[in-house]
Amino acid sequence: MKHTISAMKLISGNADNDRAIADEFCSESKAESKNRLETIKNIAFLGSILDRTQLDVAADARAGIRHIYAGVIDVQTFHQKGNLAPQLNDAVAKIEKMLDEANGLYRWLHELYTQK
Repeated sequence: MKHTISAMKLISGNADNDRAIADEFCSESKAESKNRLETIKNIAFLGSILDRTQLDVAADARAGIRHIYAGVIDVQTFHQKGNLAPQLNDAVAKIEKMLDEANGLYRWLHELYTQK
């Protein structure tokens, strides 16, 4: 990701450039989460056959979404009353939805793999 959590906490949100940076941060966060969700969907919908390796890939993808979500929540909390709040709130809501879907698909894959 181009912008880190600490870098996002350094901007005030008052300058046009700050809003552009926040847009970029939010866009990158959503895009990376979407890519990781697509990886899980690909496995779930038989883009590849489920085995231990694919289950590990799905777990890594889900962990990545959780990590991104936690980072965006951290930035959102920091800017909760500022000018960047609407952008960050939107990103949090969209990533949370992707995370919920990823969790459900992963649980299903895990159940399929571990069933006897």
